[in-house]
Amino acid sequence: MSTVSSGLGVSWHEVPAFRISKVWSAARKIYSQHFALFLAITLVGTAVISAPAWLAVNTLSGFGRPLRVSLLVLAMLWIFIAGALGQALVALIVFQRFRHQPEATNANLRRIASRALPLILTVFGVIGIALVGLLALVIPCLIAVTVYSAAVPACAVEGLSPGASLTRSADLTLSHRWRIFGLAIEFGIVSGALNKIVELAWVGPLGQSATSSYLSVANGIVGVVPTSFFMVAFAIVYCQLRAIKEGDYASLAP
Repeated sequence: MSTVSSGLGVSWHEVPAFRISKVWSAARKIYSQHFALFLAITLVGTAVISAPAWLAVNTLSGFGRPLRVSLLVLAMLWIFIAGALGQALVALIVFQRFRHQPEATNANLRRIASRALPLILTVFGVIGIALVGLLALVIPCLIAVTVYSAAVPACAVEGLSPGASLTRSADLTLSHRWRIFGLAIEFGIVSGALNKIVELAWVGPLGQSATSSYLSVANGIVGVVPTSFFMVAFAIVYCQLRAIKEGDYASLAP
């Protein structure tokens, strides 16, 4: 618990601290209750992302360098866009679960569709800021991604404009960014370990080439469950940060 001062040197209430352990606990609870739904969202997102990306990569050799670069850029942008729309849908569902609101899949899909342009512009804003940070050093890039990690959920749930979503994320993540960064590192470690296990199985027992494009497909399939879980976890980060910011402590537990 962290204490908030009244400004006169007297503490008038205690604010629950943001804890990653609470994020994991809430994520396990919500994920287990809606496993099929979150898995389906991630499967559809993986298919939507993987098919064009695989097609682009496997047709690059027949084009000149400018076109190859253009196709790669478009494939990367498509990955970010599709991923953001999937994260927005998950965030909306998780937020409704936290606030004990009725969940309507069709209504949620319509809302995400109606918010598609602001969501895409928000993602481009995060990417642009991260690229500026990357041009300076890697660390500023990671800081930017952490600061604006709640921008997409804020845009989807609160109906904010892209600029307001970025500002809202910076405000929500203030004082909690190291913990959020730690959660992202944990996701990276788990994903990297799974990818390595798939690669070893692919090359060893299955006897396939490590450079095969189908290895990426296998990694994508195996990574669906942890990816869907971490999407839920980051949606919970937004919900808990918002509850702490607004003093709605009853919403800290789903």
